Amino acid sequence: NTKVIVTGGTIGSMTLGTPNSDPVTVQFGEADVLLASFNLTGANEPIIWESLRLRNGGTNNDALVTNLRLMVDGDEIATGNLVDRYTEFGTLNYLVAKNDTISVEVYGDTGIGNNNDTIALYLKEGTDMVFTGQDFGYGIALGDGAGALDNFDTTAEGKTITLNAGDFTIAMDKSATPAKDVRSGD
Repeated sequence: NTKVIVTGGTIGSMTLGTPNSDPVTVQFGEADVLLASFNLTGANEPIIWESLRLRNGGTNNDALVTNLRLMVDGDEIATGNLVDRYTEFGTLNYLVAKNDTISVEVYGDTGIGNNNDTIALYLKEGTDMVFTGQDFGYGIALGDGAGALDNFDTTAEGKTITLNAGDFTIAMDKSATPAKDVRSGD
């Protein structure tokens, strides 16, 4: 058997754009809160995005956010929940066309917790995003450095959402006449 090495072929690559890191304060119970936002750019071949796993580097409370939704170019492609600091969007099988850039957003509904609790999603490991090249079938990693995992591997590089209990006001009418037949013990 003879084997031939073909040079000049390039397998696919995936580049992670700079995430949206604008901090925001929201109220408990608010729906459709933007939790993370970034772009992915595939190159050299179509790329199958298989899974995404994000870690919450904020307050360790699974009840802080529910109903997580992964959106690509405005379309929902997966749902998830926060469990033990992680949310996992598995079995995506989303095809990124050759040399295409997609806009990725993660939304969720804020739940219950304490005032000033935070949600801060980020990629903890290089394996938190799994890609496979469609043409050549090789696994594709984000790698390290600019345009890669280093763009989004700390809470400071992602969006921090701070939960606020909000304010309420009690108005009293001091001129109102109290009830006349009120006795202690009744």
